[in-house]
Amino acid sequence: MQHHTSNFFDILPNELIADIFFFARDMPFSHHIPLPVVVSYVCRRFRDVALSSPQLWTLINLSSERSFSFAPLFIDRSKPLLLDLNISTDFEKTDVSSLSSEITGRACSIHIRLDYLTEYHDYCKVLASNPVTNLTTLTLESCYSKLDWVCRHPTVHFPVVKDAVSLRSMSLKGTCSQIAPPLCGLTHLEIHEFSPTFPEFCSVFASNPNLSTLCLPKFLPVDWEEYSPIDASSLRSLSIGCSMHWGTGMCKCMLSALQLENLEYLEIYGNLSEHVANHFSRNNGLQKVRTLRLADVRMEDLRECAAALEGVTRVELADVVGFIFFLKTPSAADEVLYFPKLNSLIYDDIDLMNEREVNIICSRGITGLSRVEIPVVLQDFSNEDMEAKLRASGIDMVFIDTNDFPGLLRLTYESEYDDTDSDAEDFWQASDDYDYDEDDDFDDEWDEEEY
Repeated sequence: MQHHTSNFFDILPNELIADIFFFARDMPFSHHIPLPVVVSYVCRRFRDVALSSPQLWTLINLSSERSFSFAPLFIDRSKPLLLDLNISTDFEKTDVSSLSSEITGRACSIHIRLDYLTEYHDYCKVLASNPVTNLTTLTLESCYSKLDWVCRHPTVHFPVVKDAVSLRSMSLKGTCSQIAPPLCGLTHLEIHEFSPTFPEFCSVFASNPNLSTLCLPKFLPVDWEEYSPIDASSLRSLSIGCSMHWGTGMCKCMLSALQLENLEYLEIYGNLSEHVANHFSRNNGLQKVRTLRLADVRMEDLRECAAALEGVTRVELADVVGFIFFLKTPSAADEVLYFPKLNSLIYDDIDLMNEREVNIICSRGITGLSRVEIPVVLQDFSNEDMEAKLRASGIDMVFIDTNDFPGLLRLTYESEYDDTDSDAEDFWQASDDYDYDEDDDFDDEWDEEEY
């Protein structure tokens, strides 16, 4: 006889339930109670699954006064696995001395997002007092009290961690060079408002011979008299924010000295309110770049850079002015065919009602362009005749969610931070009347002191 149940979880194996819990473990709940604690109190089966899944307890979020009390529980139930530690303080003063040597010693990733410089000092004292030999990823953010990379008070600042011998990925925003650990042995580095001298910039590559990804939004190099070539052959991905390099023509800053013969991905951020000078040319050795991402730039400022990117097959655009004219096929022998190998294009500023723009895109069908991706918000402006014209040119038009292509940066590019999405928070705080516990054995009021 076939058994019918009103609870769809009854037909799911424990392994799948554990996976669902794991992928939902960082979702916000009311009263700052972590999801693993919540699900372990729904019913006996959920509790058994949660307690037998140590990977569910490896993410420790310290974002409120109450969350600190859950840390020992997570430390114990996650053994013997390594931990991911997130610290985001927007609450009143907390005694951070409760961070034990075990939580720092087992941490493989630490993400600290603090509001005030005094909080950095407190956490530095605690975290730096214990070795973090298992740490591979470190992210430091300061929300409001920004520090210059060249700190004016080096005697009161010191590295936030010590003995980070396994550290390979580091992202820094609003911090100074004194707080950051030594920049050595890394494969991924992101520094916001980095302001190095030329020797310091050279040392980034000399001290990190396997550095493959470098992100420098709002790059502010110190002027230097002359530059020698910088060996950056280890880089595969590079993101540069050039909004402070204004002017026309070729910029002579230290970026022009980079030797990028193995670079495959190039991302350039600009500032639409100002002209941005060229920073890259054939002298950088860009022949292996296959993906180019541009944001907030005027294309007329980047002619020399565009001409050097002959191997690019994919271009991603976000608020770029004038790109359509770089797609035109030459009508005279002395004109340049930009991006001759282009086959895929994300274009967020295309005018689907402009027949001239559509014709220019269609003309690239004969040079290899086969796919144009457009934000789904523009879908209502499309029409069958335009789509038919693109198909006739061998080009597929696909509508996408541009949020699926955020670029390289792990931290917010703008200086301000968005508040938590109130709609999402209301959703998770909404009442759920479904009775997951048909046996009625775990529906009593829980004891907040015993989880």
